[in-house]
Amino acid sequence: NSPLVYGPKYEFSFFDSLLYDEQIVKLRLRDSFEKIDNERQFLGFKRPTLLGDLNSLKLVHRHLPYARILIVLRERVTRSESAYWWYLKDSLISRG
Repeated sequence: NSPLVYGPKYEFSFFDSLLYDEQIVKLRLRDSFEKIDNERQFLGFKRPTLLGDLNSLKLVHRHLPYARILIVLRERVTRSESAYWWYLKDSLISRG
């Protein structure tokens, strides 16, 4: 975490093309931008699956045409462990 980046507690899944609802996107973005200091902070969000979905990236551009995307890659073992726990939590896999 950085004081220069505001990151909401929830993931920005509303840009996922299958879940997209324009009104929800507008409300969540407005809510997020109200919480940042535009002079000193950036809005950051985490959504690893976003990069693999061209339609979702088009939705980001539609709502944030001047956005710049910065990609931070974590160490692969830590990332794999994180994905494992998320998949368990979401019942996408089972302990087996």
